[in-house]
Amino acid sequence: MREEFLVRRRVFVYGDSISVHYGSAMERGLPGWCEFDRKGGVAKALENLDDPQGSNGGDSAMMAGYFRERADDAGFCPDLVLLNAGLHDIKRVPHAASPTRVAVGDYSKNLAETLDFLAAGGVAAAWIRTTPVSEATHNGSAFPGFYRCNQDWADFNAAADSVMAERGIPVIDLARFTQAQARSASDLFCDHVHFKESIRELQGAFLAGWVLSFFQNTNPKP
Repeated sequence: MREEFLVRRRVFVYGDSISVHYGSAMERGLPGWCEFDRKGGVAKALENLDDPQGSNGGDSAMMAGYFRERADDAGFCPDLVLLNAGLHDIKRVPHAASPTRVAVGDYSKNLAETLDFLAAGGVAAAWIRTTPVSEATHNGSAFPGFYRCNQDWADFNAAADSVMAERGIPVIDLARFTQAQARSASDLFCDHVHFKESIRELQGAFLAGWVLSFFQNTNPKP
């Protein structure tokens, strides 16, 4: 291990309920010199994973608002922030033909605003691509009171890809990684959108590995 790796580095995760599930595995995958932090309130988030509260960061407007509030927080000084929002943005209520909770254009603006806050504070950011839903289960037997469609999922991921490309923000393709772990949706999902424990463990390890590679490639100095 190179000497500079002994310098303590801080990674902060802001995401939806998917991140609540993979967070502990990700934290375990990081070495002692890499500190894991996230939006607080895991227990609160677990009370209802479909209702964004606590560590569940919700939609992109909530994400932008969170970092707006922390813009002048001198105690918020991570070396890297991993970001994700999208699953709550694509909710459709009360019908499948209703508009998405957040329009795709506003989604892009919210992502850009979040990145502006982080850049102003000199904080590096990376984007985690949103994972898919089990559409038939979500909008059928496990209907949680709102609709989600994988076409929206694809469209919003494409919008995020564009924002990140324009700003040179690294993208972590958790969506593709997750889909590659099983042959069918039944092997991946434990419900309409969340993943089985074995998948969460793999997601956390994958993200921890990405973070370690990021710090190695950016060559932090002691």
